[in-house]
Parts: sequence; C-alpha cells; structure tokens
Amino acid sequence: MMIKIISILILAYLLGAIPFSYWLGKLFYKIDVRKSGSMSSGATNVLRVIGPKLALPILILDILKGFVATRLVLIFFDESDPQFIYLKLIAGILAMIGHIYPVLAQFKGGKGIATMTGVLLGTVPHVMLIAFPIFFILVSITRYVSLGSLLGALSIPIFLFFSSKNPDYKILAIFTFVVFLIALYTHRANVKRLIQGNENKLSFRKKRQD
Repeated sequence: MMIKIISILILAYLLGAIPFSYWLGKLFYKIDVRKSGSMSSGATNVLRVIGPKLALPILILDILKGFVATRLVLIFFDESDPQFIYLKLIAGILAMIGHIYPVLAQFKGGKGIATMTGVLLGTVPHVMLIAFPIFFILVSITRYVSLGSLLGALSIPIFLFFSSKNPDYKILAIFTFVVFLIALYTHRANVKRLIQGNENKLSFRKKRQD
C-alpha cells in the first residue's frame, strides 16, 4: 500500500515538473521566459513576454498537469475508497510543488496557479463555480491576475468550511487552504507590490523585444 502511495506522489511531482513554458519558449521563440517579466514560467508571464499565441496552450497544459495528477490515484485506488479524495489532493499538491520547483528546469518554475486550478478541478469541481467568477470579476475590474487568483483560491476553503457540517468538507477545507497557502507563498512578491500599489496589470500586448 505504502509503495503504491509513494509511486503516485513521485509521478505527480514529476508530472508537475514538466516545464512546458520553458521548453516551448526555447523551442519556438529562443526565449527563456524566466529571465524576463516577472521571472516566472507561468502562463501570465508567457503572455507578457511572448504573447497569447503561446500563453494559451501553456495555460491549458499547466492546468492539465494538476488535473491529471489527481487522476493518477486511479491507477491503484478505486473512487469508492474513503481516502481517495485526500490522496487526489495530496497528489495535486505535489504536482503544484513540481511546477514551482521543477527538477527538469533547475528548480525554477512558475507560481502554481494554473496547476492549482487543475488540481481543484480534479477534486472539488463544483466549488470552482464560485472561484472562477470571483477570479474573472476581480481581474476584469482591477486587471491584477495575482489578486484574482489569490482571492479565488481563498474562496474555496472558506466555502467548503461553511457550506456543510459534513466532516469530510472540513477536512477538504484544510487541504484546499494548504493549496491556497502555497499560492500565497509563491505570490508573496506580488502581494508586496499590491500593497505598495505598483503590481503589474494584465495586458494582451506582446512585450517581447526583438
């Protein structure tokens, strides 16, 4: 049993560690996106540095990393298993860590929001119906992706904690709050800039310099 769990967690980390933006940026544009913009390999920075033509597929691929990581549990466990949902979340958290600290890219990755989205879609998809509108409304009004991402992520454990007296929901709230804390940690520089009023705003104009 323990060998199966460890195997799942290692696979989840390695899946998250696939540096799609780094590889594809190098392959098609000869650019390491981690050396420009916010110095991150996330889809938002790809949008800033290269443009939407690459940012959109990167966003989809990074979301899929988190989602597929949660499905790895199906290799060894059935969905009726009481620990299934928690193993999915743990695998998802490992995928996020892999994305943030990818062994395949010198441990310099992204901030984990897209991968986090995939993890939550694979574990608590119904709650994303609350998180997505919060994200889109905040980004539309402020154009701060970091603010929309963090508050959208925070809304999930809050909803899970208060929406039901089911003990499983309370445990899920704790797990998803850990996911939020990871996102908060990777966005600590963004939070500082938000407080100072000089956070970068979302723009669809390509800022690559030839």
